Amino acid sequence: MENFNCISLEFPGINGVQYQENLTYCVILKNVATEEIYECEPVRDSFAQTNGTIYQLSFCEFDEEGNGLPINTPGIYELEIKSGAFFYGEEDEDGLMEEPIMIERITAVYTIGGTPAAYELNPAPGSFVENFYLITLSFPNIEDVEFVGDNPSSIILTDMVPGETYTCEPDRDAHAETEGTVFILHFAREDDNDYFASITEPGNYKLEIKQGAFIFGIKNEDGVIETFRYSQAITAIYTIKETAVKSISE
Repeated sequence: MENFNCISLEFPGINGVQYQENLTYCVILKNVATEEIYECEPVRDSFAQTNGTIYQLSFCEFDEEGNGLPINTPGIYELEIKSGAFFYGEEDEDGLMEEPIMIERITAVYTIGGTPAAYELNPAPGSFVENFYLITLSFPNIEDVEFVGDNPSSIILTDMVPGETYTCEPDRDAHAETEGTVFILHFAREDDNDYFASITEPGNYKLEIKQGAFIFGIKNEDGVIETFRYSQAITAIYTIKETAVKSISE
């Protein structure tokens, strides 16, 4: 899709569905990569010729002057409608709803942009490593890939036993001798200010990079970007062996 100017929310066969007005964060749209949240006030479509109820949802972002602009930043977006935001039921003689029935939580995922971009991790997923001083994330044959994620939530390394997490800000490797774009991921102990203080505790570690954290554009003959591609969700498991730690200390 191109933007979120108009999303139709239909309740087939249910007439008289109402929206709980003046509630905050009940109907939201979230950019998965940046975690930016947009709200909207559903508007009932009174002219819909169907058996049921239809609401129109319109999300936008605002400039400095308060003007609404279409949301068209490429990436993955999650729509969430909280449980109880909409309700329906039979009315009594005075027009009051006797026993409102709350509609359960509704979610949906939308994409603005093209297909996911191919990537390579080094060390490869499943490898035994000594530390996490240097992990390279490459996008072969793709120039000008940009990191658009929200640090520190977009790239996370988790020690799977205690559950301790580490984050990093990816650095572009400008000296990479390869076609494409290469990023360097460096994870260090959070309680040490030394940039070179690597994580060496034995165990299994899970690397997670959120979908849409990286993006690049495809240009036409005039050099204008026409379509975008985004990075898919990336996960990898690495293991630090007890023997590897001993060899370092020796």
